[in-house]
Amino acid sequence: MAGNELHGNQTQTGDIAGGDIHKNTYVNNSQKTPLREKIEALKEDCLHDPDFAQCIGELSHLINSAHPDEQRDLKTKLTDADRADEVHEAEELKEKFTKLLVKNSLSEQAQDAYAHVLCKIKLDYLHKIKPLLKSGASLQQVEAEVLAIINIIYADLVGTVLEHNVREIKGMLYFLTGNCHIEWNYNNADIPPNT
Repeated sequence: MAGNELHGNQTQTGDIAGGDIHKNTYVNNSQKTPLREKIEALKEDCLHDPDFAQCIGELSHLINSAHPDEQRDLKTKLTDADRADEVHEAEELKEKFTKLLVKNSLSEQAQDAYAHVLCKIKLDYLHKIKPLLKSGASLQQVEAEVLAIINIIYADLVGTVLEHNVREIKGMLYFLTGNCHIEWNYNNADIPPNT
């Protein structure tokens, strides 16, 4: 063995073994890479920024179910409101928006913007759609108002970093429906009164 001579249990240039050699390597974290510094700074900002915490609190209200005891899923809610034809698209769009929220969960600006958009959708629903539903308006009247709300939000977002197409905005509406913030059926006595 040239260059690797055995002297007792050690060699001049390396290890010789009849089996596996296991060596432990320790990493010194005192020398932080630029990426690690950025991640730790982001973590600190998120934990200690009161505006971020408030924004997360507002969005958290909309992400969580308004009625935790409510056991109806999105499909059941739409079916109960004679909207079974929307179920497939509704579930797809709701899931797409949920993934978008998760993707942007560490961006204060994105979380704040989504909280405002969701609140606007909910408020417009409460003041424009809900009265139509309670008065027994036709499906065409209700859908025309839903489209008007979606188009207004689209116009607000177009050209911004949070630009979404009208289907994605409709996904936000289904997201709120799935979390019991919006109800489509007011002929059922079991519906919670505040939706």
